[in-house]
Amino acid sequence: MITFATSIRKGVLDVTKTDEVRSVPMVKELADVLLKYKTLSSYDYVFINPRTGSYYSDTRSIADTYYKLMLR
Repeated sequence: MITFATSIRKGVLDVTKTDEVRSVPMVKELADVLLKYKTLSSYDYVFINPRTGSYYSDTRSIADTYYKLMLR
């Protein structure tokens, strides 16, 4: 399972829109890759803005930079 406890809206990291934590099933391969990334990375976030070294301030950048590429 992957758990979503925060969201980014209008550049602000905050609680989710409904103020509820959601868990979504994920495939084992993705879990393995994320766990490996976590042990090798010094960052707190998976998708890091290379210009700032922090999380992206808008979800469109994440989708355009990472998500669409992963879907292919």
